[in-house]
Formats: sequence, structure tokens, C-alpha cells
Amino acid sequence: MKLRFYGASMILISAIAGSASVPASAEPTFVSGLELMQQCSTRRANAFDACNNYIRGVADSYSETSLDGSTFAYKLCFPVGVDDSVLVNTVLDYMKLKSTNLQTKASRVVGAALAARFSCK
Repeated sequence: MKLRFYGASMILISAIAGSASVPASAEPTFVSGLELMQQCSTRRANAFDACNNYIRGVADSYSETSLDGSTFAYKLCFPVGVDDSVLVNTVLDYMKLKSTNLQTKASRVVGAALAARFSCK
């Protein structure tokens, strides 16, 4: 009896471990500027919320310093009263002007757009 339980347990553990593994060839995928622009331009609430949250996350990361005290690629300073709609519109306006750069990672496009308007002086 103990032997069967042990064997069944090993099969279960192997199945769980096997299902949690990631293929060695898997690479992370990134949102492109074009994909973000499409999300931000839609009237669907869930897509727009994803756009808004993405931009807010990038803005938040660039308005801080890293844990070791160094600054990121951009240092952003937001005046009082800047809300999410201002951030989204800033990024959308930049994307329309720089449409040739939209194949790159969205985080780069968002950082450049926000830096163009909100760089610390």
C-alpha cells in the first residue's frame, strides 16, 4: 500500500512540476508603441484602462530614482494637477507626431513623450 501511494505521489509531483516549466526558447514579449496607441485610442473601457495603467506605471518609474540612487533614462517632474488624462493625451499627441518610432517598445515611447513635456528643469 505504501508503495502505491508513493508511486502515485511521484507521478502527481512530476505532473505538477512539468506543467510549471517554461520552454527554454520562450522569450518575453513587449508591448510596442503601436499596440499601446491602439489600446489608448479605443473606446473599450478595459483596453483604455490597460493603456492608462501602462502609462501611469512608466510615469511612476521615471519620476523616482533606482534603489541604488541612480536616476533612470529620464527624470520626470509633474506639476500639481497633472492627472491620468493629461498623461495619456501627452503620450497620444507624441505618438501622432513621431509615428515612425512606434515599432519600438512602448516604454521607450512613453518615456520620451513624457520627458518631452515633463522633464525636470
